Amino acid sequence: MYNGWVAVATFQDPIAAAVVKNFLDAQGIPSELIDEATIATDWMLSGAIGGIKLQVAPLHLERAEMLLAQVEEEKAATDDEPPPPQTGIAAREVAEELQAEREDRAPINKLVDRIFRATVFGLILWPLQAYAFCLLVQLTSEEGEVSPNRRWKVWASLLLSLPILGVAFCVISWVVGVLFPS
Repeated sequence: MYNGWVAVATFQDPIAAAVVKNFLDAQGIPSELIDEATIATDWMLSGAIGGIKLQVAPLHLERAEMLLAQVEEEKAATDDEPPPPQTGIAAREVAEELQAEREDRAPINKLVDRIFRATVFGLILWPLQAYAFCLLVQLTSEEGEVSPNRRWKVWASLLLSLPILGVAFCVISWVVGVLFPS
Protein backbone atom coordinates (compact mmCIF):
# COMPACT_ATOMS: atom_id res chain seq x y z
CA MET A 1 0.00 0.00 0.00
CA TYR A 2 1.06 3.53 -0.77
CA ASN A 3 -0.75 6.68 0.42
CA GLY A 4 -3.70 4.53 1.43
CA TRP A 5 -4.12 3.28 -2.14
CA VAL A 6 -4.31 -0.42 -3.06
CA ALA A 7 -2.39 -2.22 -5.81
CA VAL A 8 -4.84 -3.61 -8.34
CA ALA A 9 -2.31 -4.97 -10.86
CA THR A 10 1.42 -5.29 -11.47
CA PHE A 11 3.29 -5.05 -14.76
CA GLN A 12 6.77 -5.78 -16.07
CA ASP A 13 6.41 -3.41 -19.03
CA PRO A 14 6.03 0.37 -18.50
CA ILE A 15 4.05 0.75 -21.73
CA ALA A 16 1.47 -1.88 -20.76
CA ALA A 17 1.17 -0.27 -17.34
CA ALA A 18 0.59 3.16 -18.88
CA VAL A 19 -2.07 1.77 -21.24
CA VAL A 20 -4.02 0.19 -18.37
CA LYS A 21 -3.66 3.34 -16.25
CA ASN A 22 -5.04 5.43 -19.11
CA PHE A 23 -7.90 2.97 -19.51
CA LEU A 24 -8.84 3.25 -15.83
CA ASP A 25 -8.52 7.04 -15.93
CA ALA A 26 -10.85 7.12 -18.96
CA GLN A 27 -13.37 5.06 -16.98
CA GLY A 28 -13.32 7.68 -14.21
CA ILE A 29 -11.12 5.73 -11.80
CA PRO A 30 -8.15 7.76 -10.58
CA SER A 31 -5.00 5.66 -10.52
CA GLU A 32 -1.25 5.97 -10.18
CA LEU A 33 1.78 3.95 -11.14
CA ILE A 34 4.45 3.14 -8.57
CA ASP A 35 8.05 2.29 -9.55
CA GLU A 36 7.37 3.12 -13.20
CA ALA A 37 10.39 5.40 -13.56
CA THR A 38 12.65 2.91 -11.81
CA ILE A 39 11.72 0.06 -14.14
CA ALA A 40 11.73 2.29 -17.22
CA THR A 41 15.28 3.30 -16.30
CA ASP A 42 16.55 -0.17 -15.36
CA TRP A 43 14.16 -2.92 -16.46
CA MET A 44 16.28 -5.62 -14.80
CA LEU A 45 15.09 -4.37 -11.40
CA SER A 46 11.52 -5.33 -12.26
CA GLY A 47 11.71 -8.75 -10.63
CA ALA A 48 13.53 -7.42 -7.58
CA ILE A 49 11.04 -4.70 -6.68
CA GLY A 50 7.89 -6.50 -7.76
CA GLY A 51 7.25 -4.76 -11.07
CA ILE A 52 5.25 -1.63 -11.75
CA LYS A 53 2.30 -1.39 -9.41
CA LEU A 54 -0.98 0.13 -10.56
CA GLN A 55 -2.78 1.54 -7.52
CA VAL A 56 -6.29 2.85 -7.04
CA ALA A 57 -8.16 4.28 -4.07
CA PRO A 58 -9.90 1.62 -1.92
CA LEU A 59 -13.22 3.20 -2.92
CA HIS A 60 -12.63 2.26 -6.59
CA LEU A 61 -10.95 -1.11 -6.02
CA GLU A 62 -13.93 -3.36 -6.90
CA ARG A 63 -14.85 -1.48 -10.06
CA ALA A 64 -11.22 -1.38 -11.23
CA GLU A 65 -10.82 -5.14 -10.66
CA MET A 66 -14.06 -5.79 -12.56
CA LEU A 67 -12.97 -3.64 -15.53
CA LEU A 68 -9.55 -5.29 -15.66
CA ALA A 69 -11.15 -8.75 -15.51
CA GLN A 70 -13.44 -7.83 -18.41
CA VAL A 71 -10.47 -6.64 -20.46
CA GLU A 72 -8.63 -9.92 -19.74
CA GLU A 73 -11.71 -11.96 -20.76
CA GLU A 74 -12.02 -10.03 -24.03
CA LYS A 75 -8.32 -10.50 -24.68
CA ALA A 76 -8.55 -14.24 -24.03
CA ALA A 77 -11.60 -14.48 -26.34
CA THR A 78 -9.73 -12.83 -29.21
CA ASP A 79 -6.67 -15.04 -28.61
CA ASP A 80 -8.79 -18.16 -29.13
CA GLU A 81 -9.64 -17.25 -32.72
CA PRO A 82 -7.91 -19.49 -35.24
CA PRO A 83 -5.13 -17.89 -37.27
CA PRO A 84 -5.92 -16.95 -40.84
CA PRO A 85 -5.33 -19.80 -43.29
CA GLN A 86 -1.98 -20.01 -45.02
CA THR A 87 -2.20 -19.42 -48.74
CA GLY A 88 0.25 -19.81 -51.57
CA ILE A 89 -0.50 -16.33 -52.84
CA ALA A 90 1.57 -13.55 -51.31
CA ALA A 91 0.66 -9.92 -51.23
CA ARG A 92 2.40 -7.76 -53.81
CA GLU A 93 4.44 -5.94 -51.15
CA VAL A 94 5.60 -9.24 -49.62
CA ALA A 95 6.62 -10.55 -53.03
CA GLU A 96 8.58 -7.36 -53.74
CA GLU A 97 10.35 -7.60 -50.38
CA LEU A 98 11.29 -11.22 -51.03
CA GLN A 99 12.62 -10.30 -54.47
CA ALA A 100 14.68 -7.46 -52.98
CA GLU A 101 16.14 -9.82 -50.35
CA ARG A 102 17.09 -12.33 -53.06
CA GLU A 103 18.77 -9.57 -55.06
CA ASP A 104 20.68 -8.38 -51.98
CA ARG A 105 22.07 -11.89 -51.41
CA ALA A 106 23.24 -12.36 -55.01
CA PRO A 107 27.07 -12.32 -55.22
CA ILE A 108 27.10 -10.05 -58.27
CA ASN A 109 24.96 -7.44 -56.50
CA LYS A 110 27.21 -7.59 -53.42
CA LEU A 111 30.16 -6.96 -55.74
CA VAL A 112 28.39 -3.95 -57.28
CA ASP A 113 27.76 -2.50 -53.83
CA ARG A 114 31.45 -3.01 -52.93
CA ILE A 115 32.52 -1.32 -56.18
CA PHE A 116 30.31 1.68 -55.52
CA ARG A 117 31.54 2.09 -51.94
CA ALA A 118 35.18 1.84 -53.07
CA THR A 119 34.56 4.43 -55.79
CA VAL A 120 32.90 6.89 -53.43
CA PHE A 121 35.61 6.51 -50.79
CA GLY A 122 38.14 6.68 -53.61
CA LEU A 123 37.12 10.28 -54.21
CA ILE A 124 38.80 11.06 -50.89
CA LEU A 125 41.51 8.39 -50.87
CA TRP A 126 42.47 8.12 -54.54
CA PRO A 127 44.36 4.78 -54.28
CA LEU A 128 40.98 3.15 -53.65
CA GLN A 129 40.05 4.10 -57.20
CA ALA A 130 42.54 1.51 -58.45
CA TYR A 131 40.84 -1.09 -56.25
CA ALA A 132 37.43 0.00 -57.56
CA PHE A 133 38.68 -0.27 -61.13
CA CYS A 134 40.00 -3.81 -60.45
CA LEU A 135 36.59 -4.72 -59.05
CA LEU A 136 34.96 -3.30 -62.19
CA VAL A 137 37.17 -5.56 -64.29
CA GLN A 138 36.25 -8.50 -62.04
CA LEU A 139 32.56 -7.66 -62.54
CA THR A 140 32.85 -8.51 -66.24
CA SER A 141 33.74 -12.12 -65.40
CA GLU A 142 31.18 -12.54 -62.60
CA GLU A 143 28.30 -14.93 -63.26
CA GLY A 144 24.76 -13.63 -63.10
CA GLU A 145 23.11 -10.37 -63.97
CA VAL A 146 23.23 -7.09 -62.10
CA SER A 147 19.78 -6.19 -60.81
CA PRO A 148 18.14 -3.23 -62.57
CA ASN A 149 18.12 -1.08 -59.44
CA ARG A 150 21.92 -1.42 -59.09
CA ARG A 151 22.97 -0.73 -62.67
CA TRP A 152 23.28 2.98 -61.98
CA LYS A 153 25.95 2.16 -59.38
CA VAL A 154 28.03 0.40 -62.04
CA TRP A 155 27.77 3.35 -64.43
CA ALA A 156 28.49 5.90 -61.71
CA SER A 157 31.53 3.92 -60.56
CA LEU A 158 32.84 3.64 -64.10
CA LEU A 159 32.35 7.33 -64.83
CA LEU A 160 34.00 8.37 -61.56
CA SER A 161 36.89 5.89 -61.76
CA LEU A 162 38.16 6.57 -65.28
CA PRO A 163 38.98 10.30 -64.96
CA ILE A 164 40.57 9.88 -61.54
CA LEU A 165 42.65 6.93 -62.74
CA GLY A 166 43.69 8.97 -65.78
CA VAL A 167 44.83 11.85 -63.57
CA ALA A 168 46.65 9.43 -61.27
CA PHE A 169 48.38 7.82 -64.26
CA CYS A 170 49.49 11.25 -65.52
CA VAL A 171 50.82 12.24 -62.08
CA ILE A 172 52.69 8.95 -61.68
CA SER A 173 54.15 9.28 -65.21
CA TRP A 174 55.30 12.81 -64.45
CA VAL A 175 56.90 11.75 -61.15
CA VAL A 176 58.69 8.85 -62.82
CA GLY A 177 59.85 11.21 -65.61
CA VAL A 178 61.19 13.70 -63.07
CA LEU A 179 62.93 11.07 -60.96
CA PHE A 180 64.30 9.00 -63.85
CA PRO A 181 64.92 11.31 -66.80
CA SER A 182 65.76 9.57 -70.06
